[in-house]
This record gives sequence, C-alpha cells and structure tokens, in this order.
Amino acid sequence: MIYVVVAALVVAADGLMKGWVVENIPEYGEHAFLPGIMSLTNHHNYAAAFSLFGSLRVPILILTGIFVLVVIWALVTDKLPGVFPRLLAGMVLGGAVGNAIDRLTRGYVVDMFRTDFVNYAIFNVADIFISCGGALFCICLIFGKSFRETRLKK
Repeated sequence: MIYVVVAALVVAADGLMKGWVVENIPEYGEHAFLPGIMSLTNHHNYAAAFSLFGSLRVPILILTGIFVLVVIWALVTDKLPGVFPRLLAGMVLGGAVGNAIDRLTRGYVVDMFRTDFVNYAIFNVADIFISCGGALFCICLIFGKSFRETRLKK
C-alpha cells in the first residue's frame, strides 16, 4: 500500500505549495525562485494541460474521476506488474487528485512554476508528478521487464 502513501504525499505537497502561492503572491504576480531559470507566479488555469479545453471544466472533472477510479482499481486488484509501476501510478494518481481538488474548490487550477530561460507552460507540483510519473510509467511498461517482475510482498 506504499502507493497510497505516495499519492497522499503528492496531494499534500501540491496543496501546500498552491496554498503558499495563493497567500503570498498576488494573481499573476511574480516572485524570484531560481534567478534566470524559474520564477514563481500565481496563474489561474481554467483549462487542462497546456491550457487546452478551457471551457470544458465538467468533462475534465468527469474524465479525471474515471481515470482516478481506473488507477485505484488497477492498484487494488493487483493489475499493475511490479513495485515501480505501482509507485509511479501513485504519483500520477496524487497529481490527478491534487488538480481535481483545485478544479472542484476554486473552479481553476493554481499553476506557479514558470521557466525563465525558455517559453514553456506554467505548471504546478501535481503537473510535475503527472508528467514525470506518466512518462516513467510508460517507459517502465515498455522497457522495464525487471521492474515489472518485482512484486510487492503481501
């Protein structure tokens, strides 16, 4: 059940960071974080990834709910083939829940990390875990036979 802890830690870290940003940075304000590399901002994202599908809040929430239920089902029924994929699924699950909480409570997702050295989408802690966890999950399933064969002890 380590994946539950991972998901909960992601939700907590995401919520704490979003709370700090909302309390300390005015909407669309800026705070130096890593000079020349990254700034913190308080950006309200009413859409999904990369600001796509902005007017589809309810369908995004429904799809997120379905995704969360499928991941929970896969974890509970032992459908994921190993420890590492389960941990990565927990990371993605936590990120999805973190952003869903924002959509439900605020009507938008608080994004805060803006890269200064390249023009890239503004993102948050949940997005990091969704993107990195999802990419590593795919790589693990495609190329990581040794990870897939590692089972959790029951």
